[in-house]
Amino acid sequence: MKKTAIVLFSLLIVLYVFTVTAFAEENDLSAFELPTPVAPNYFVFTDGDETECQHDDLRMYAVIDRDVLELTAEYYDDSEAFYEKYNLWSFDLRVQYDVSLDGEDNWQYTEEWDETTWIGGYADGYQTIGVSNEMVEDFEFFWLTYHEGQGEDTFVPLQPAITTYVYHHEDWDENIYSFDTGNHSLYIRCRYYMEWEPVVMYDGYEGPGEMQRKLSDWSESAVFGKNTTQIVPAEPTGYEAPSISELLIEQEEDGDYYNITFVQSTPDSVWDAYLYYEMNDYFEPLYLESQVSVNGGDWISGYVANASWATRDGKRVLVFDGYESLTPDTNVKLRVRFTGPAGISPWSNILEANAGALTFSDVKPHHWFAESVQYCVDMGYVSGMTPTSFQPNGNLTRAQFITILSKVHGVDLDEYKNSSSGFEDVKPSHWYNAAVCWAVENKITSGLSNTKFGPNQDVTRAQLARFFYTYSEMIGVSLEGKADLSAYPDEKKVPAWARDCVEWAVDAKLISGVKRGDKDYLDPQGTATRAQATVMFKAFDEFRSK
Repeated sequence: MKKTAIVLFSLLIVLYVFTVTAFAEENDLSAFELPTPVAPNYFVFTDGDETECQHDDLRMYAVIDRDVLELTAEYYDDSEAFYEKYNLWSFDLRVQYDVSLDGEDNWQYTEEWDETTWIGGYADGYQTIGVSNEMVEDFEFFWLTYHEGQGEDTFVPLQPAITTYVYHHEDWDENIYSFDTGNHSLYIRCRYYMEWEPVVMYDGYEGPGEMQRKLSDWSESAVFGKNTTQIVPAEPTGYEAPSISELLIEQEEDGDYYNITFVQSTPDSVWDAYLYYEMNDYFEPLYLESQVSVNGGDWISGYVANASWATRDGKRVLVFDGYESLTPDTNVKLRVRFTGPAGISPWSNILEANAGALTFSDVKPHHWFAESVQYCVDMGYVSGMTPTSFQPNGNLTRAQFITILSKVHGVDLDEYKNSSSGFEDVKPSHWYNAAVCWAVENKITSGLSNTKFGPNQDVTRAQLARFFYTYSEMIGVSLEGKADLSAYPDEKKVPAWARDCVEWAVDAKLISGVKRGDKDYLDPQGTATRAQATVMFKAFDEFRSK
């Protein structure tokens, strides 16, 4: 018997384009064009062991195209509204599977499959799975327990590839069945099947009209067994950030309150990661976290409706404490990110409704730091020293840097406000205590010594590199890059404890040389200004998003 087959992971999502506007205006399901699914190479094979009385098992994973997912998600979110919108009595959308053994010349399909999803099942080589509101639907394709050998009517299409073993129980014998993966190949194809009944009137009463159906083309074939088309997956190392658009403040249907709505788009790599964990039995879900800022206030956590279905594209609704006070003119900023077994993604782009311009008198559009200051203010990383002054040339202290870093990570500092960092110069009453406690807990800093953190000391460039390095290690950002420092005249001034960190930070373009005459210097003991820090944080977000 062949050893356990490998899970396919390379998810090639087909972005089938159809006319959304016309579809929405007509509210007619017949206008919805079903895409052709990609080859269903998504399966996990458990190679049974006849010596342990274990049968073979093949699980399939139906990966749903995004436009189909959006339609079924709309149905499962509110079926009553869905039926009313499209004037329906009933609705079903499924994936049909067909098999052919050792080639593509003995498919089990008959015209009967075009008329119903209830044909017979395994004996006909037929399988079907309903499409719900998840991007992945998994099911057992076969479990070779009830096969009774050649000549029986179970698993007819598979019988030439099934071998029988006898397991001797203490008091009886049991046949154990196995798919011969070393000598046979099972070809598998799939298509979408959609059926619906419109509402019609019968003598003043509503009832179901004539059943309507639509079928996609069959996919290309996937192959299980001897000539398997499965691909070895790579475990995800992180998530790309989502992107968001179309931020609106919309009135609820009852007219009492306003909601924040936006449109989410998910990178293909995040879908890939979601599929990987589904197929490897990880039960920690992928969530969508959100933060909102109202009228220039601090970022606060929000709740995205159906946030556990984080990969879903399309319109989402945000709720947060105090949303009842929203008006059409409220200044609102929004950002979201993924969190799951692969870690935490960078924040998305920021959307703003009813935006106002920065009012810092010391940050002008022509300044080299203006863009990064704007970015960090928008992201909620920094704020002005006063409402009208940013003080870009002011030095940054170690406490200020750690506090900014905690905001980059989205830490709820209230959880740490009464904690103790263990440093004599950081007390629970200090404004930076919570951020330092968070950084110590996550091994981002160990202080200047066992007893001193040095919160009011200006942060040096070497310390900045070290902080970014340890934080990246914590969130799983790549630390492989190493720049050659030999071209810098002061490279020997880099402390030994910071050498690896500086090499990495220079390679990641978080730190660049300080120009002195015609040469660039690392200046590891030099300090960083508030403007320089915003440039570094913007560069760091760009680096970890790659």
